[in-house]
Amino acid sequence: MRRPVVPVSFENGRPTVPADWLARRFDLSEADLRREMRAGRITSLLERGEGADAGRLRLTFRRDAQACAVVVEADGRAHEVAPPAPQPALFRMIDLARAGGTG
Repeated sequence: MRRPVVPVSFENGRPTVPADWLARRFDLSEADLRREMRAGRITSLLERGEGADAGRLRLTFRRDAQACAVVVEADGRAHEVAPPAPQPALFRMIDLARAGGTG
């Protein structure tokens, strides 16, 4: 199965995806994507692989019930993958942080 290639670049050692690519994943215009991100309605998570996955990165983006994910291989190739299932505990922590709580 061939996975879609994703145009990931690196800025200050952190991976980034083009706004137009991400906007298409959420069926938004780039302007709407930027507004949603500023409002905190689009979240991202960067995970760095350990053990057998050392050198790999996974970026996950979420908006309401929508999600998309990208894996960057150790050699720099990047491809879209199925997003991981949401972790309820993580979302509770995010909600608490947004509300100014401490958990």
